[in-house]
Amino acid sequence: MSNKDLTAETKQKATIKFLPLDGLIKSVKELPKENFFYEGIKENSLNLLIAQAKVGKTTWAENLAMCIAAGHNKYLDKKVWFGENRIVLLFSLEEFFRGRTERNIKQVKYMDTLVGNDNWHENVYASPTDVPRYIENREDWEWMLAQIKEMKPAFTVIDSLSRMHGSEAIEDSSTCNALMKKLKNIVYETGTTLLVIHHTNKLGNEPLSLSNMAGSRVLSQEADSIITLNKTPTGKRYIKPLAYRYADDSCETVQLFTRDSNQWLQSDGHEAESKILREFDNRIDDSNAEKILNYILDFTAGDNSIMIETKELVEKLVNTRHMSKPTLHKSIDKLVDGKVLSKHGRGQYTLAQVNPIIH
Repeated sequence: MSNKDLTAETKQKATIKFLPLDGLIKSVKELPKENFFYEGIKENSLNLLIAQAKVGKTTWAENLAMCIAAGHNKYLDKKVWFGENRIVLLFSLEEFFRGRTERNIKQVKYMDTLVGNDNWHENVYASPTDVPRYIENREDWEWMLAQIKEMKPAFTVIDSLSRMHGSEAIEDSSTCNALMKKLKNIVYETGTTLLVIHHTNKLGNEPLSLSNMAGSRVLSQEADSIITLNKTPTGKRYIKPLAYRYADDSCETVQLFTRDSNQWLQSDGHEAESKILREFDNRIDDSNAEKILNYILDFTAGDNSIMIETKELVEKLVNTRHMSKPTLHKSIDKLVDGKVLSKHGRGQYTLAQVNPIIH
């Protein structure tokens, strides 16, 4: 094949040369410091905020965007970074204009009291009344890209992902791949930081994990950060970093929060997720079943994708004389019958739900 037969992309790739590791290390040390708007949300990255309906996703995103726009350096007791460019853009494809704006009025008034001025208002741009309700074809995507290029926002919120893949199921890997590629292209071409809100299916009382969110495999591969909001059966709401590409996401506690009359999320402290998930609406009368469940909650941290085997329970509960082996098996059966545990094979179980009723 002659050079004239090569495509422009192939010719460009042909010029790529691998470098000695020491050279790469030196070049990285010379790069400017990376900035994070909030925890794992890095400047110029693609981020997902995932939860079921009515937990507080949109409010969380709007609050953070306004902190950046106003130059306020704290949100939910955590550091917020902002640079010289404090323009934020709110793409709302979900909500109608009036309800969204009435909520924003309260948020803006509250932020004015925090920073002591209203000069920051000019940094916030929101969807007009005639914004498209769906971003589906090439023209729609080009329109969205053009808006971001024109406004040059440092931070862009899109609500929501479900309005951007049409009738195609996001669980389909090709659909999800194409969608994430388009979103990443917006980041590359504009330099903005994208926070995309994603509704997940109702999970009963299960906590959200990488294994049970809609489009899980592709989303977890392509997103630079994934943050989730959850609501427990007893009404507690909390924020949890599910996956950070550029920051530590291994924190043992989650951020509890409440929403006040200003439509602002306020910190309610931190607590281990496994402890929160023990707070069931109904009491567990069987003390042995409760011991087993408490051990499994500690072992899995409430993640229903983690398998636990009977031999592990025997070692930790029978061999340590907490209960006899027959009692262990009887109590496990009770947990399975009560749909607290799911059985996946001989001696293999996972959490099924977090609000059991055991008689």
